[in-house]
Amino acid sequence: MDLKNTYFRSYFFLYEILSVYLTVLVYFYSSKAFVPDLNLKMDFYQGNFFYYLFWGDFLLRIPQSLFSHPARNLRLAIQDNTFDSMVLMSGSPKLILFSLATMSFLREIISLGLMLFCAALFFELKFDFLYLAQAVLIFFAFLPFFLGVGFVLAGVVLFFERGETALASLSTIMAIMAGMYFPIEVFPAFIQRLCNFFSPYGYFLRSSRLALSGRFDDWSMLVVSFIVGVCFFCVALDFVDRVLNHKKKKGESLIIN
Repeated sequence: MDLKNTYFRSYFFLYEILSVYLTVLVYFYSSKAFVPDLNLKMDFYQGNFFYYLFWGDFLLRIPQSLFSHPARNLRLAIQDNTFDSMVLMSGSPKLILFSLATMSFLREIISLGLMLFCAALFFELKFDFLYLAQAVLIFFAFLPFFLGVGFVLAGVVLFFERGETALASLSTIMAIMAGMYFPIEVFPAFIQRLCNFFSPYGYFLRSSRLALSGRFDDWSMLVVSFIVGVCFFCVALDFVDRVLNHKKKKGESLIIN
């Protein structure tokens, strides 16, 4: 919970820079190996598979963290016996739940900034700041929905007291189904439909890629997505709060395996 210890240890930036550089390096050389087979599917970037890989990771970095971090951070707070203390200090369990879900935002934003800088400096990544701003706007429109998904999963894990370790794997599967690493057009049509139906990232990722290529124009649907996301977020937050109250009233242990 200590901001200084969490984000600004002496080795933090060195570790982040090295990690980001190696990640982008892997994407760069992976794109050289696979781009001939995927050229026809790269309608977003005219065959530039490196751009496709980079932006897929960049755009889904925070949504993926919101998929599993609420459950993990809630577990840590409960196991450290700090959750009840924080609730007593703030007077609002929902505020504490929101804080736990977003406490890694600063680290993720720093990592994304380093990732963008590294790709532009060493790997000749080119992008339009206006289009990037549109992609960021799309992210904020979907942010309530992603938070809601994280809270629902945290509530389920808390209720059954197991399943947290499966969330990271499930998030990766959902990202693949959304087309993070390669276009889902390489799959048969029925698998594409399944991917679009089951992955919570699909519409967001496709819209963001369109924005980065200057071709997004579905702003009305974005407004609808934001409104629905806010409603879902409120329901999800209330769901976790009810699960906590239910287990406390029954005298059950708040331990997640």
